[in-house]
Amino acid sequence: MSIYKVKRTHLKNLKDGGIKEVIENIRIPGKDYENVIKSSREEKGLGRGKLAKASGIEEKYITKIEKSGKYPPNRNEFFGKLEEVLGVALLDKMGPVTEKDGWYHTSYGLLSRLSVKMLDKGMIEVEHEMEMSTDMKEAAVAIRANNQFLEGITGYTAKERSKLMKKKVTKD
Repeated sequence: MSIYKVKRTHLKNLKDGGIKEVIENIRIPGKDYENVIKSSREEKGLGRGKLAKASGIEEKYITKIEKSGKYPPNRNEFFGKLEEVLGVALLDKMGPVTEKDGWYHTSYGLLSRLSVKMLDKGMIEVEHEMEMSTDMKEAAVAIRANNQFLEGITGYTAKERSKLMKKKVTKD
């Protein structure tokens, strides 16, 4: 199951009279977050207002959403060729791919970070951070790019990945 991390920023008064900006990471289970998003598809900002209510955070403090999930690849030819797949999937649409500690990182538009790592048993772990935006077109482009990227890596469409995750959750 995936975990969404919401970054919350706020100002904190210091003992010496100064003010400091504090950034907190708040973890929300994927199932709770999905319900919030599903019920707020029409709202600008991809459900940021309802996410704020559900997590007890003021909307203005939600600055970034990070998601991570693990996916089984569909195609065997991707196993030893992650760099090639990343290069092909990302060259025309996303920024340059960098590798650090086994993670491959890139970015695109509102997706400030998109990272992939091969795990044991043919699993792929994907993490991404998305900047919040009230422009629905920008957000839709970023989400579409993320879905195309995941489809290129795993061989599954967004609908198929959703079915796999639901199947896995009900199995466990």
